Amino acid sequence: SHGFVLELVGEHQPRLSNSYRFNSIFTFNKAVSADEAGSYFEFQSNQEMRVKAKAEAVSGNAEKLRISPLQLLGGGLDWELVLSKGLPSADGAVQFDKGKTWKLGRRDSVKISSVHAENRLNRKRAIHIELSHSLQRGLEGQEVSRWVIIEQKSGNAYVPVKFDYDSQIHWRRITLSGPFSLNSPYRVRIKEGLPSRLGLKLSEQWERTVRFEPLPGRVYLADTATSQSEHGNRSFGFVSVNT
Repeated sequence: SHGFVLELVGEHQPRLSNSYRFNSIFTFNKAVSADEAGSYFEFQSNQEMRVKAKAEAVSGNAEKLRISPLQLLGGGLDWELVLSKGLPSADGAVQFDKGKTWKLGRRDSVKISSVHAENRLNRKRAIHIELSHSLQRGLEGQEVSRWVIIEQKSGNAYVPVKFDYDSQIHWRRITLSGPFSLNSPYRVRIKEGLPSRLGLKLSEQWERTVRFEPLPGRVYLADTATSQSEHGNRSFGFVSVNT
């Protein structure tokens, strides 16, 4: 049949990634037109969702097409890429004679992995929130407070804390540091819609209560070798905590 129909060349298994937008190059046995090909490809999920495809020419190679979705393929769904039969070659002489489906797998939904309160010597107290995905670049300060709310107990209710706190984002982690009190419960609320770097979103509001524990009682000695060589006076600096 080779030469009488349009065929794919080479076996190729594209997969979805949690970190990168999807695009994949497909090779045919004859030149194809990107303008015409887009409507023959479609992304479909197990929840009956359909996303149109964009086909682009690959420079210097008329037999190749680069296929990508026109919108982000959401998390938590099994996606397939479907190529319908009938796709013509660029010269119109032959057609793709049977449909083909590629199973692309699924992207994980954005989830909160953990949250914990950290009380360390000589550091501001901090709440660390870990996510399943890297967070959107440039999500700082004001932006974080749109999605993450820290509340303190007031009577029987929780109200937003009265003080300012700093927020930092590093890949999958949000760190909020400030003058948090010991032994008082704080409620961390994260709103639905918090965006990952790829653009996937947290699908429902999440909340958890944390509290800062006092440091265990102990005596901290300075690192003896360096403090001795610096001062050479045979005395040791030390800090006593809760003893």
